[in-house]
Amino acid sequence: MKKRLLCVLGLALLLTGCGSSYDSSASNKAVQTMAASDMMTEEAVDNAASEDVYEYDAVAQSSGDSSGATTAENVQKQVEQGRKLIRRMDIGVETQSFDKLLSQIDKKVAELGGYIESSNTYGSSYGYEGNRSADYTVRVPADKMDEMVTMVSENANVTRKSESTDDVTLSYVDTKSRKETLEVEQERLMALMEKAESVDAIIALETRLTEVRYQIQSMESQLRTYDNQVDYATIHLSVEEVTIYTPDTQEPKSDLQRMTDGFVTSVKRVLQGIKNFLIDVVIALPYLLIWALIIAVIVLVIRTIVKKSKKKRERKLAQKLEKFQKQNEQPDAAGQIKKQEEETDKKEP
Repeated sequence: MKKRLLCVLGLALLLTGCGSSYDSSASNKAVQTMAASDMMTEEAVDNAASEDVYEYDAVAQSSGDSSGATTAENVQKQVEQGRKLIRRMDIGVETQSFDKLLSQIDKKVAELGGYIESSNTYGSSYGYEGNRSADYTVRVPADKMDEMVTMVSENANVTRKSESTDDVTLSYVDTKSRKETLEVEQERLMALMEKAESVDAIIALETRLTEVRYQIQSMESQLRTYDNQVDYATIHLSVEEVTIYTPDTQEPKSDLQRMTDGFVTSVKRVLQGIKNFLIDVVIALPYLLIWALIIAVIVLVIRTIVKKSKKKRERKLAQKLEKFQKQNEQPDAAGQIKKQEEETDKKEP
């Protein structure tokens, strides 16, 4: 368009300089002819752009129709090739060797080529009671999950166990088919953009191309998530430290066996109680010594105070007795003098 306008201006200047060859009417006629040709060019470009858009719509519709026609067949073929199963296991165990079992779990997970997604440990090892616990979320290859569960069961007392399997084959195949369809549409959109000449057509194609790319990325992320969940089984493991294992109540037992187990359990608890008491005494021994020293000092102080009070009372009592005796000596002397005078009087004729 710009080139044609420059040609028109140049032609007008040329006609002005050569006034003898052309008149003003001839120059105006030339300008009108070029403007008409420009209008025809613009119409041709718009028609081409509209044809590009129509071609894209037709391609998208045809790809959608073809994908819809073949989706069922693709799903059936891919389902027959292999199912997509997500395995999960929830297991709870008891152990008397807490640190050893956790070390075995870490070692086994690394040996199987898995990883620990999360782990939390609670409680403290201080004291005699087993009050620690741990929660693990372990990811191991799906075909190695049974081996991991067997190792844990052999080294601990299993209290609960549950397993679930989710079949995501249809969702996986459907997502993959839609992703492949969008990829075909993406390639055709890019090819149409190379042919497009109108700005409106380019903007429309770029907008749709952005939407298609976003959907493809979202589906790729979903497929990666499915692949990770299918390839690696998830094991939720709860470990609890105990001193006496919980008896297995699922297997039926005779009365004699129940009495034997109960008696053995009671003896173990009594022995454990004595052991815990002795451990408590040893643990509290420093505190007991301090309290014994404090009590001894208090008793000594009390005994000293009591002795002083007793001596003081004895002194006061001696003083009172001495004073009392002094007070009683004079009446006795007068009585003796009177008694002697009476005896003298009786002896005289």
